[in-house]
Amino acid sequence: MKYLFSSFLILLTTTLIAQVGIGTVNPNATIDIVASNQATPTNNDGILIPRIDVFPSTNPTLAQDSMIVYLTTTDGTDAPGFYYWNNATTSWLPFGGASTTGWDLTGNAGTVNGTNFLGTTDNQNLDIRTNNIVRARFTSQGQLEFLNNGSSVFIGEGAGAADDLTTNRNVFIGYEAGNDVTSGFNNIALGLGSFDRATTGSRNIAIGVGSLDADLDPESTVAIGSGTLGGASGNVTNTVAIGASALSNSTDAVDNLALGYRAGANVDGPDNVFLGANADWLNANSGATQNVIIGSGAGQAGSGGGIAYNGRILIGYQAGRDNGINNSLFIENSSSVTPLLYGEFDNNILRIGGQLQIGSSDDTTAGVVYGFPTVDGTSGQALVTDGLGNVTWQTIAGGGLDTQDLSINNVTADLSLVDGGTVEIKTIADSDDDTKIQTEEGIDDDTIRFDIAGTEHFTMLTNGKLEVLNTGNSIYIGDNAGQADLNTADKENVMIGTNAGQNITTSATSAFHGRYNVGIGFNALQDQTRGHRNTAVGHGAAESLTTGTFNTAIGHDALKNATFVEYNTIMGNDAAENINGNGNTAIGYRALMGFSGGTGANNTAMGDGVGSRIRNGSNNVWIGQDTEEFNENGNNNTIIGTDAGASIGSSRSLSGRVLIGYNAGRSTGGVDNTLYIENSNSTAPLIGGDFANDRLAVNVDMSILGTGNYTRALNVEGSVFASGDFITTTATYPDYVFDNYFNNFSSINKTYSFTPLDKAIEFVKDNGHLPNVKSYEEIKSNNMNIDLGSTSVKNLEKIEENFIYIMELKEELDELKNENIQLREKLEQLIKYIESK
Repeated sequence: MKYLFSSFLILLTTTLIAQVGIGTVNPNATIDIVASNQATPTNNDGILIPRIDVFPSTNPTLAQDSMIVYLTTTDGTDAPGFYYWNNATTSWLPFGGASTTGWDLTGNAGTVNGTNFLGTTDNQNLDIRTNNIVRARFTSQGQLEFLNNGSSVFIGEGAGAADDLTTNRNVFIGYEAGNDVTSGFNNIALGLGSFDRATTGSRNIAIGVGSLDADLDPESTVAIGSGTLGGASGNVTNTVAIGASALSNSTDAVDNLALGYRAGANVDGPDNVFLGANADWLNANSGATQNVIIGSGAGQAGSGGGIAYNGRILIGYQAGRDNGINNSLFIENSSSVTPLLYGEFDNNILRIGGQLQIGSSDDTTAGVVYGFPTVDGTSGQALVTDGLGNVTWQTIAGGGLDTQDLSINNVTADLSLVDGGTVEIKTIADSDDDTKIQTEEGIDDDTIRFDIAGTEHFTMLTNGKLEVLNTGNSIYIGDNAGQADLNTADKENVMIGTNAGQNITTSATSAFHGRYNVGIGFNALQDQTRGHRNTAVGHGAAESLTTGTFNTAIGHDALKNATFVEYNTIMGNDAAENINGNGNTAIGYRALMGFSGGTGANNTAMGDGVGSRIRNGSNNVWIGQDTEEFNENGNNNTIIGTDAGASIGSSRSLSGRVLIGYNAGRSTGGVDNTLYIENSNSTAPLIGGDFANDRLAVNVDMSILGTGNYTRALNVEGSVFASGDFITTTATYPDYVFDNYFNNFSSINKTYSFTPLDKAIEFVKDNGHLPNVKSYEEIKSNNMNIDLGSTSVKNLEKIEENFIYIMELKEELDELKNENIQLREKLEQLIKYIESK
């Protein structure tokens, strides 16, 4: 009987659907595994899911759908973790943190450069938030926007940290740039520690490491250069300082201008001009005002450093260096205390520290140049020329009473005054009395008049003025100066120097032809004919300009070979020497010097050698020593920084670039339409970009831009940290699944229809993926790019459908459970019955 019973049990268990308990006799699920001790488990209490090193080379089938394994090592892009077989997608899908489609808060591994990215795949902006407030935005147009209530831009650790975020409209770029500014507005600070300690100063520009890094609140001040105005104190207003350490330790620098390394570094006072490296830099100059110091090292030390020197004009290398005299004039190219030209403004004194010569500067023919003696003569001597250029003190022979007329013998040319009384000479005239010098034309007329050919052309007045009189209202001084102008038409030109304005014509077809020009220097504006409103100062400045207008050229050979250009502003020796284009601004030695015949236009260049090899490039902004020296025909560039851009190698043409920083983008090659923000020549700048494709990259090797490796609006090489959410937009949400299932209709998604499990299984068998889910081929055709927003919605839709499937299965399991209970009761009754027999 017992053998029969055992056989019966074996046969019965092969057909029963029941619960199985391991470690328990009262299972609460189909399989219920209980630890040996729930409170203090052992190290072998648990389930070991099958462990594999790689996924099977042959995919499971529908029969294994939902099979679970544990991947022990990285397989391709799949990290170790639990995975289940999803036959609908014919793929192993991870559980929880092993997701391969999302960005983890602690970072992702196994990403593929050029495939994985952070951003959107539709035409939507990407926002970055803190405290759920948008702080930065990458727009679909390729713009990087920084958003705050103050319409300000802060880039760099500590930059603008104290800003009160009212409408200040500040721009602070660099480590701790504008760090302490609270309510100051309309400021620009670029560079480490620039404008660091100001709090309420407004309308300032600070460019350079430590520029305007002073414990003060300047107003309307410009500081460009490392350490410029860095240690200033007191009231700093309406001041411009350009050059490393310029005005760096100044006090009360109001209305000052300093251009050059350490120019005016220690000045204490307003209304000064310092031009040149180390100009007046060692003088403490407490209270110094109204000085004009031009020249490297000019006035830099003085014999009494720290004394307030006022009202000085020092021009030339080291001019006035060892002499501290208020209201003085020094023109010299050394530190000599006997300058070539010396003056005292308060005493109306002007002295020449060498021989005074009159005549041509380059013609040494006898009689062309007259040199005056450098020593005083004896009493009664007069200056006499020998006709060969020699002027000496000579004793004049002859005699006459002071009441008689005096005459000079035409043979001996001697005049002697021996009476010892006062001799009045009112007029010196030629034989026909139409060319003369008059000392008193009328009673008590204290004016010296110079008449030439019957017309008065010069007068010297008691107030020290020399007036030049002509119908053209022009002033021409120098051999051949204004030679072609007959002075019959109102021109109002000023030409000083040999050949200056030599070809300005009297004839004109316009009221402005040949008018309002200023040319100072040998050959300055020599070829000018009908051009107007030009200013040229310097040897050869604008020499070839013929009909050009509204040009300013200052410096040796500045704008020398331009012919008919307009609206140029050029300052510096050889600056824009060969460029024949309009609207250029060049400041610095050889700035925009260019090649002969070049037509570059609308360029702005500041610095020694900047853009010096330009030919036809236009619309560029270049600032910094040797910046873009080799860019010949590039257009639309904005480059700021010493040696930035094409500063080495051979001539080339690069356009559309924005490069900011020392050596930024410096290379022998280069790519058009690129962005570099970097302080070295690294090809992996802090911030880089590709304007042609609206791409922005952070710390990425820019040498690969333009090769197709970056196809997104933003590429970041390295880790990205976000304390907020990554958000994409959606027009729906999967609550429509439950709505449709329970109500047979959903207003959220009217087209959705719940797919029963048997139909879903049939669809998966036929198509190899879940209903309403993109297939592998669809994803592959889109370069394996996945829309995170729509994918998240679709995944949640499938989760809710699976919940319904599980809910339905639970209902079936509950029914089976009840049936099993009934069967067990009947089985127990049957066992009792059998055992009782």
